[in-house]
Amino acid sequence: MTSGHPSRQSPAVRASLRKTTGACPVEHRRELAVAINDDSIWLGGLVENLLSLTRIEEAHVSLSLEPELVEDAVDDAVRHVSRDVSTHHVELSRPDEPVVAMMDVRLIVQVVVNLVNNAVQHTPKGSTIHISSSSQDGKAVIEVADDGPGIADAEKARVFERFYTVADGEGDHRRGTGLGLALCKSIVNAHGGDIVVLDNPPHGAIFRVTLPLARTDAPEGSARLDSGSEGGTDDAD
Repeated sequence: MTSGHPSRQSPAVRASLRKTTGACPVEHRRELAVAINDDSIWLGGLVENLLSLTRIEEAHVSLSLEPELVEDAVDDAVRHVSRDVSTHHVELSRPDEPVVAMMDVRLIVQVVVNLVNNAVQHTPKGSTIHISSSSQDGKAVIEVADDGPGIADAEKARVFERFYTVADGEGDHRRGTGLGLALCKSIVNAHGGDIVVLDNPPHGAIFRVTLPLARTDAPEGSARLDSGSEGGTDDAD
């Protein structure tokens, strides 16, 4: 094991990199630097997703449920999505009336970020990603829809499994880990909500998240879940 002594290895690593990059044109060195940076960001995200997923599934995370505007959570998420989203067209639809849901907003923001990044990864450049929020049937609803190739019926039931990835032949799958959607499901379930994937005719996929609305008739400072469930964590499926 060398991880306990990084200082002993770093001079050799630096010398190797200098030798490798020294023979490369400047533009190639820039591309290498960008690739290394992108990989480090991807690896950090992988570790964070895996740790978050484990904590939530083992009930080591206590949700801080508060009545929050769903559209604010969506706006915050859009500011934190992958920079690769610039290769796609992103559209936002807001509800006619404010939608307030009981949520741990930092976790729901992560759900939307993961869903948008997933759409970017599995659709070709130039595709449209539509993010909407609304209130339907007594639930707060967030949808992330795309006009990519869609997801086969046989795979819909498996896309939320840990480490499962869809082989659709579109987008960039080099960084696919099958953790982002599994984390989304665990977070949403812990909120007493649900997440499903649907077809987006004529082609594409819709990821729909439903969350309990905040009770407007609750005493001030004690907002409750509209479904009647207690605030806190539920075990994920």
